[in-house]
Amino acid sequence: MQAAVLFTAVFLLVGVATPATEELETNYQKLKDATAAKDAAVVKELAGQTCALARQEIQTPAPTDADQKANWTARVAFAKEVELFTEYSLYATALVSPAAATKIDLLSTLEAQNPKSKYLDDAYPVYFLALNQSGGAAKIPALAAKVLTNFP
Repeated sequence: MQAAVLFTAVFLLVGVATPATEELETNYQKLKDATAAKDAAVVKELAGQTCALARQEIQTPAPTDADQKANWTARVAFAKEVELFTEYSLYATALVSPAAATKIDLLSTLEAQNPKSKYLDDAYPVYFLALNQSGGAAKIPALAAKVLTNFP
């Protein structure tokens, strides 16, 4: 939340946001709304799109002009926060989803998006349980091996 306020303040002082930045902000707000509504399908779709936009913003090269660099630094900080929120939204929505298949879908999406996500450490027990409940217990050993690779 603080980054969003800082981000908005920087743009009011420095200038108008770029179309890509505006799209990132719009998707971020939609993702927050979908997460609050616990809408798994929309969260999954928006998390991927929003993460891609955030990563695109993060990878923009730093400008050489000092005034522009401050603006760029704020945009990148905001994009990093948004990227982390996309991971959280997948994790949080999976936790509250009643269907094991939905949990598996969201957590596998999170794992594909960032195999070293800080949320996966707490999510794996839920993931394993959902696999077991859905008849996918045979997949647990392979997944556990991946877990040990990413979280030794």
